[in-house]
Amino acid sequence: MGKTKRRNRPALNPQLAAAYGVKLPAPPTDSGKYLSPSEIARLLNVTASAVTQWIYHHKLLATKCAAGGWIAKLEDVKKFMAARVPGAVRKRCVLFATAKPDMVEFQGKSFESVFCRNQSDALLKANEMIPALVIIDLAAEELEPWRLAEKLRRLKKTKDCPLLLVGDGLTETELDKAAELKAKGIVSAKDSAAVLAEIERLLG
Repeated sequence: MGKTKRRNRPALNPQLAAAYGVKLPAPPTDSGKYLSPSEIARLLNVTASAVTQWIYHHKLLATKCAAGGWIAKLEDVKKFMAARVPGAVRKRCVLFATAKPDMVEFQGKSFESVFCRNQSDALLKANEMIPALVIIDLAAEELEPWRLAEKLRRLKKTKDCPLLLVGDGLTETELDKAAELKAKGIVSAKDSAAVLAEIERLLG
């Protein structure tokens, strides 16, 4: 049987590696090396889904491959990691659970918004990113918003996380349910300025 060719894993700045608790692998053979989301995820100890979201939200520069996947240049990954090292000023994560991408238009000075379009995606990101605030769009029926809120309250990392509900015309039963979930507020989806103001207030 022929020998299996071992892939070279990317090397990072020792200080960055130490900051993230990453064991330095063998150095790459060239500075133009490209990494897949799964390779970047291993370096940052997050999921490939989280890396893909950073790419979607233009936080990490990447290129779309002909096969449909993403690749990021090693140098761009290093720059991205350098901006996230402990001690740097980081924006708090606000998790938006909505089926409408145009709703996620809020990028305040003190936070970054992370969009998730389905329930499993929202639960995964809530668990790995530990958001400072969760916003649920009650009009997104495909998300099963009330069920999602209940699941988030059962997660150890989000059971006490501030919850903001966005919706209109709630019934008395729904208002009671919001109180049971300890929602910090209910804001009309028609008033984006009010949503932004409530986000800033809750983040304090």
